[in-house]
Amino acid sequence: MTTADQYVSEKEHQIDDLKHAHPELEDDVEVDDIKEVEERIDFIVPQTDDPSTPAFTFRSVLLGTLWVVLLSFANTALSFRTAAFSVGANIALILSYPMGLFLAAVLPKSIPVLNPGPFSLKEHVCIYIMASCGGVPYGIDNVVAQIMPTLMGNTDISFMQSLGFVLVTQFLGYGLSGLTRRFLVRPTAMWWPSTMSTIALFTSFHKVESGEVVGNRYKMSRFQFFWIAFIGMGIWSWMPSFIAPVLQAVALSCLIGGRGSGE
Repeated sequence: MTTADQYVSEKEHQIDDLKHAHPELEDDVEVDDIKEVEERIDFIVPQTDDPSTPAFTFRSVLLGTLWVVLLSFANTALSFRTAAFSVGANIALILSYPMGLFLAAVLPKSIPVLNPGPFSLKEHVCIYIMASCGGVPYGIDNVVAQIMPTLMGNTDISFMQSLGFVLVTQFLGYGLSGLTRRFLVRPTAMWWPSTMSTIALFTSFHKVESGEVVGNRYKMSRFQFFWIAFIGMGIWSWMPSFIAPVLQAVALSCLIGGRGSGE
């Protein structure tokens, strides 16, 4: 049995288990909704897997550690600004691809530990997962509020106590996410639409075949569409930010509704 057949068989068993546990859903809309979710997922997520593809390698650990340090430092520092903003993990997703290709080209191929072969999709995903942890720690605001003289003023708190508080709160969150995986991630009905665009970007970078419809009228690949949209948004962002900032104050909905003319 191939990996794809195993995947289909597992999904069928999940539907059967759902019907057995909830007989009232036998002919109800919920079962149809789950099947519709499966179709959407199958259209984007690749249905094949190569277990021999390297994932946790020197390259993924190196780039993942680099990005999690950079993003954690940047986002923590930027969070103290009056107009705070953050740098998302999608930056690491995009930039780590050419970095991974560069390491695959320059690292010695004679040492499999350093260079197991071409930069793989699984390595890229590992880097993104690590980079996704590069946000502002939950407990850092509490530590700052406790130490600052203008707030709590508890200057007797040591560095190790502050570090321990931040680590404990972070590990508690990861532990809770692991406990709830069975209910919030594993079931077919609990799909997260926001991850579909990320998966589509991964498959476009690495040219992985998915369940695309044969004979689609759109001949442009996802990779080509991404770069066109990326360049177009980058060029247009100069217009409201620097060339014509007044465009930021234009309320199109009010103008369309006839309220922009003073009526």
